Amino acid sequence: MVSQVVDPNQKNADYEACFEEEQALRERLRPFWALVPDEMAKQCISALFYKNRLPNFVNLNKCMSAFIGQACIDNRLSCVLNEQLEAKIIFPELDISAYCTLLVSKMLVEDEKKVEYDKCVAEEIAIQSKLRIFWPLMSQARADECAARYFANPNVTNNWNLGRCMESPIGLACVDGTASCSAEN
Repeated sequence: MVSQVVDPNQKNADYEACFEEEQALRERLRPFWALVPDEMAKQCISALFYKNRLPNFVNLNKCMSAFIGQACIDNRLSCVLNEQLEAKIIFPELDISAYCTLLVSKMLVEDEKKVEYDKCVAEEIAIQSKLRIFWPLMSQARADECAARYFANPNVTNNWNLGRCMESPIGLACVDGTASCSAEN
């Protein structure tokens, strides 16, 4: 049996590098902490101290990224990609008209139905234009997951649900610097 000799200086250097990465991530997450609702903050803190280990800001980043992305989508944060990225996959063209028609189908008053339909279409177009900007952040695996979760049922095939799938990639882009995200709108 061959024993492995560990250089204590290398072990210390690895620890220092890991510590510096964790501290840098902690500082990048700090400005976004206010976006996490109080009831979810406990879950994020649990992720931070997963299995009673030392704080792991990678786990906290995963927890917070969806809240950061959600704030970008609903305009609580101003978010812009720092460079023009090329989309690797085609943006899904959802049938907005069919979704909005289904949404108002049970309404009885035709004038109200028309107003709500027009409002639905306007909201869907607005969110779609915002999501197109961030679509290059999506991986094929994440897009497939979204399609399986939300697009199999036409009753929930809308751009708000697509946005829910995109929250984490957008949030991660804010934290890693691929996107610039600030509370100044």
